[in-house]
Amino acid sequence: MTDPTALPTPLDGPTCPQCGALVERDWHWCRHCGFDPEGLRALLEPDAPGGGPPRYARKAPVPPPARPPTMARTRRRWGTREVALAAVLVALVVGGVAVFQSSNGSEPTRPAPGTVPATAAVGPKATSPPSSAPVPAAAADWTRFSAPDGAFSVEFPGPASTATDRRQVDGRPADVTTYAASTGTMRVSVAVYRINAFGLDVARAASAVVADLATTTKGSVVRSTPRSQGDRGADFQVSGPGGPRQGTVRFVSGAIYVLLYEAPTLDPKTWERFQASLRVPA
Repeated sequence: MTDPTALPTPLDGPTCPQCGALVERDWHWCRHCGFDPEGLRALLEPDAPGGGPPRYARKAPVPPPARPPTMARTRRRWGTREVALAAVLVALVVGGVAVFQSSNGSEPTRPAPGTVPATAAVGPKATSPPSSAPVPAAAADWTRFSAPDGAFSVEFPGPASTATDRRQVDGRPADVTTYAASTGTMRVSVAVYRINAFGLDVARAASAVVADLATTTKGSVVRSTPRSQGDRGADFQVSGPGGPRQGTVRFVSGAIYVLLYEAPTLDPKTWERFQASLRVPA
């Protein structure tokens, strides 16, 4: 039988140079005789009990070398200063865009919710010809004018001028006072004919006034129709070298009132405004 206490033979592996016993390849000293050629037992096992074979100790693991810093480790995090600076830059950019849009006229038009914005047509932009219609004076420019003798009041687009004349109406003399005001190329006037109205044929007198006006302006009567509502008289239009003239002849309180509107192009709204503003005391 084999003696269990017998030391292993050298043929089984490396042996201790001191006692010749078989040792493991990773031993640092002999566990049989305590042979410690490098003096590592005292460092690795300072509390090893005496007597008996020494305990096996392995070399202390060598810590792996520290990894070099990577981009993830060296990346600087954003702090309060960086966040504040970014907010200031964003505010400056938004403010600059707003100022640019306001300096170009207006804000961009946003389509209403649920609507599809129209696509601009391709091709040259069509331009409408300039309108030749006159622009009537603004409402704030018209002020009420009253005749010095209190015969009437009317709205004029500016200060009024006064002229007097003596004319014939259907064979009867008449003292005529004309009040006129103009703005730009437009002129409006009110002429008051003081005439002996006893037995006067108003229709014939109105026709005579219109014919005399056409002769004075070297024009022709385009139309003359008796008034169907309001004061007796006639509504007329006369053409001439100075442009068209639209007017009305009214017989009120024993006198003849002639309202005249002159402009290169007659505006119906201006004419309606002017003649509707006439006030004659009863």
